[in-house]
Amino acid sequence: AGIERLYKPQREGAQADPVADLQDRRMGQARAGQLAMGAQPMEKNGRILDKRIGWALVILRGLFAMTYVASVSAGYLALFLLFPTALAGAVVSRVKFRFSDYPFVWPFLAYAGWGLVASLCGNGVATSLYHWRSDFIFITCWLLCLTFRLKPESRRWAILAYSAGMAFLAVSGIVQFVLIHWYPQANQWMVNSSIGVIHRFALLQDHGLRVHGPVNTMTYAEVMGLAGLVMIGLWPGRFWIGAALSAICLSALLASASRGAALGMAVGMLVLAATMVRRRWQSIWRAVLPLGAACGILLISPSVWGRLKTTFNPEQNMDRLVMWRVGLNLLRDHPLTGIGISQTRAAWPVYFHKEWKQYFPYQDIWSDVHNLYLQQAAERGLPGLVILLIVAGSMTWWCARTWRRRPPGPWKEFHAGIFAAIVGFWVMNITESAFQDVEVVMTVYFLLALAWTAEDTVEDTQAVK
Repeated sequence: AGIERLYKPQREGAQADPVADLQDRRMGQARAGQLAMGAQPMEKNGRILDKRIGWALVILRGLFAMTYVASVSAGYLALFLLFPTALAGAVVSRVKFRFSDYPFVWPFLAYAGWGLVASLCGNGVATSLYHWRSDFIFITCWLLCLTFRLKPESRRWAILAYSAGMAFLAVSGIVQFVLIHWYPQANQWMVNSSIGVIHRFALLQDHGLRVHGPVNTMTYAEVMGLAGLVMIGLWPGRFWIGAALSAICLSALLASASRGAALGMAVGMLVLAATMVRRRWQSIWRAVLPLGAACGILLISPSVWGRLKTTFNPEQNMDRLVMWRVGLNLLRDHPLTGIGISQTRAAWPVYFHKEWKQYFPYQDIWSDVHNLYLQQAAERGLPGLVILLIVAGSMTWWCARTWRRRPPGPWKEFHAGIFAAIVGFWVMNITESAFQDVEVVMTVYFLLALAWTAEDTVEDTQAVK
């Protein structure tokens, strides 16, 4: 009503009420600002969100965005507290729940539904059902969308928290890189330290010269790759901040010497460069500059460059080829419903030939085949693989369509960064199973929630702006 009276011309001869006009104008301006930041129009019986709930949403969402990779426990704690807080905010604001307000509802539900079928029809039903609950991590994406809808103007704090968390992880990996190459005694002291925090940030010897921060090497590389791709667009109007953060994250990725993550990053960079070329040729340097700065790692460490060069060499990747063969054999014997969720490790000895042990000097029993698509097909059957491809296609198509529909400007770069990160994520899964990695998939859901609730995705707000 305030917006309507603010912008509707007053009828001739109508009695003016200065007090009512001032109140309507203030309410209209405040609501117009909320709409411009992406808020949905409030219902007639809606209420203003309580300030305490609003600030609780800001703090908990920031805590989640900053810590869920470095400490999964802290991330889960933030989600555990965020869920009832968001529900309380929805009740107070009388938000109506609609499927259209949340991304990819039917693909996600189909994925979880077929996961239940595969768990009941496969081996080890109890174990499969226990691991089936991880299918519902996608609720994180819906929860974040709800919190962004309740407190849309706080999205900037979530972006700041995410950027700070990724920068901290990237710097921790680069410090490991410096210590292992120039100060190995200091790194050995950290490894032998009895203080848990210091030991956790040491570069462990079983990782070789590959940095990993406080987490697993693969997880670290994939998270850094996604952050490096999205940072350029995540800071619209502040290119140099985004470029610096992107360069740091991509440097950490290359220092980890993870070939699958590097491949996904390379494809994502091509997508990002292509989106910028469509605007104008002169803007392609925005994608090339951070990548060029990160490639300095290759000049410093010959071991990193030597490992990355073996990406497409079959003779030096026989372990991956053997894993893929095991996945194909599992799919051949269980084509419909698969062997069951998380049953690969139990079935591995049956499908692993003795002559293959020469390619696995340290470990010959694995819980995954290092290819998400083969892994899903082996554990969920061909229908499960089809549903996964539908989920991947839905995410990629929506990101591409949203980017194409945006007018030229900073927010077009924002959606281009999200688009590149999603494409890079699915490419990474050719040699990894990142969709089953909590830290990595939560990064994807966080970025999707940011894109889904972005300021320019709400229709009919241009006139209000």
